[in-house]
Amino acid sequence: MLMNRQVQTTEETPDSGRSHERWGVLLLGVALISGAALTFPAWIESPLLLDEHVSYWVAGEENPGSLWERSLGYAATPPLSSVMQRMAVTCGGRSSRALRLPSAICFLAAIVGVFLTGRALGQPVVGAAAAVLLAWHPEVVDWMRVARPYGLSMGLAAWALWCTVRWVRDPQRMKWAVGWTCVNAALVWTHYLNLPLVLFQAVTLSGGRWLRLARQAPGVRGVWLALVVLAVLLSPLWPACRIAEWAPLLNYRQAPPSLAEMIGPLWWAGLPLGLATAVVLSALRRGRAVSPAERPRTRGMAAFAVWGVAPVLLLAVGAEVVSPILGEMRYRIVYAPAGCLLIASL
Repeated sequence: MLMNRQVQTTEETPDSGRSHERWGVLLLGVALISGAALTFPAWIESPLLLDEHVSYWVAGEENPGSLWERSLGYAATPPLSSVMQRMAVTCGGRSSRALRLPSAICFLAAIVGVFLTGRALGQPVVGAAAAVLLAWHPEVVDWMRVARPYGLSMGLAAWALWCTVRWVRDPQRMKWAVGWTCVNAALVWTHYLNLPLVLFQAVTLSGGRWLRLARQAPGVRGVWLALVVLAVLLSPLWPACRIAEWAPLLNYRQAPPSLAEMIGPLWWAGLPLGLATAVVLSALRRGRAVSPAERPRTRGMAAFAVWGVAPVLLLAVGAEVVSPILGEMRYRIVYAPAGCLLIASL
C-alpha cells in the first residue's frame, strides 16, 4: 500500500501536465498583453527619431538608388529589415506608425517564440516565464518602439532557438533542418552582428546530448550540410560587408562599456532573484515526495548559457579589442531571448 502510494506521488499525471500547459498559456497571454502595452508608442503617430530617418531613407521607394544600394552601401546593414519597412509603408501609408509596425510585431513574435522554445523542451511554464521576462526587459523595450532592425533581429532569434531545439530533439525530420537554415539566414540578412548567435547554435546542434537538450542530436554531416547551404544563402552579403572600413565612421563611443553595463539590469536583478527563488522552492519541497512535474528542470540551461551568455562575452572582448561600439545594447538584443530562458529555467 505504502509503495503504491509512493509510486503514485512520483509519477507525472496527465492532469499535472495540463495544469502546467494552462499556466503557461495564461502567462503567455500576460506577456503578450504587456508587450503590446509597452510598445504602445510605436502604434501611434509621432515624429521620427534621428536613427529612424535613416531607416526611412533606406526603405523609401522614392529615394535615389535602389534599396539594395542604400542598405549595403550607405547604411552598413543588410536589407531585410528595410524590405519589411517598405512593405509596411506601402500597405499602411507613409507614416511613422507604419514604419515602426514591423518592430512592434516582431517583438510580439519573439515573445511567442520564447514560449514555444521552452514548451518544446517540455517546460511550458519556463517558456512562459521567459516570455514575461522578455516583455518587461528594460533594455529591450525601447528598441522595440523604433523603426530599426533590432526588433526583427530579436523575433528571428527567438524562432531560431525554437528551430534549433526542434531539430535537436527530432533530428530525422528534414523540415527542422530546412527551417533552421532559412531562419538563421534571415537573421544574418537582418544584421551582420547576428552571426555569432548562428555560429553558437551550430555548435550546440551536435552537442544536444551533453547539453541536456535530447538523447540524440543531428549528425555532424547534417549540420555541415546546413552550414554549407547557409553560407551559400549568405554569399551575396560577403562582398558588401566592410565592417573594418565602417568601424571608424560608426564608432561614436570613446571607451567600451563597463562590465556592469554589458551585464545589464536584467542580469543584475534577474539572476540573483532566479537563484533565490530556486533555493526557496527547493527548501519548500524538502522532506516530501514530489512528482516529476514539480521537480526543478535543468534541461536546456547549458544551451541557453551558450546562446545567451557566450556571444555577449565575445562582444565584450570585441568592444575592448576591435571597437567600443560593439558593446552597445542594440547589438546584444538578439541574445535577450536565450538570456531570459536561462533566468527562467533557474
